[in-house]
Amino acid sequence: MTQISPHHPFLSFGLESWRDIWTHESYVLRESRVPAELPEDDLFAGLT
Repeated sequence: MTQISPHHPFLSFGLESWRDIWTHESYVLRESRVPAELPEDDLFAGLT
């Protein structure tokens, strides 16, 4: 689910409210060890 502790104040709205509010997640490519075209449009781009 997430790396945030379930007791963190950021999650105080509850899981269902969280799902309604935060509908998209974003990722930043820090390092790639597989060939992939940039910008990637898939978290698993380049993996087989």
